[in-house]
Amino acid sequence: WMQTLHKDNAVLTVISLLWIGGTGTTQGLTGTLGANTNTGFIHFISTGQRASINVRNAGTLVVNQAAPAAHALATGVWNFVGAALDESVGANGVLWQKDGLLAFGTSTYTSPASIVATFRMQLGSLGITVLPLSANSRLAVFVVASRQWSRLEHHRFRQAIRRRFLI
Repeated sequence: WMQTLHKDNAVLTVISLLWIGGTGTTQGLTGTLGANTNTGFIHFISTGQRASINVRNAGTLVVNQAAPAAHALATGVWNFVGAALDESVGANGVLWQKDGLLAFGTSTYTSPASIVATFRMQLGSLGITVLPLSANSRLAVFVVASRQWSRLEHHRFRQAIRRRFLI
């Protein structure tokens, strides 16, 4: 299913417990895309420190969603970050979660791909080591699920992680 994250009717949840070591550049959390001319899915931290999702079809941007500004990630502390997407929903088809704050975004892909992704999924970059996490960053928990988690599932998982890591 990792080869279908960029296709029509994609469904997924990506959750991480992340310590950001630096700011100012785009940093990859996971991806199958690599370069912007390829086909695939990426989950990353934007230059504005917000979790974001991009999907490309042979270089054409088919979805570009970022968590709201209130969800900006902080450096030097642990950030619990989640994105759950169901492409077929459209409005409110993306659920963003950042340390308990919830928000919604649009999930519809404008022109989804039917071919496989350019690269295999890689953690800590956009694929093939493109735009890796900054030095001194830490990734304590990383979960990718093949379905869209509910608000309650996000909340329960976050609470369990907070208890486990005492944060």
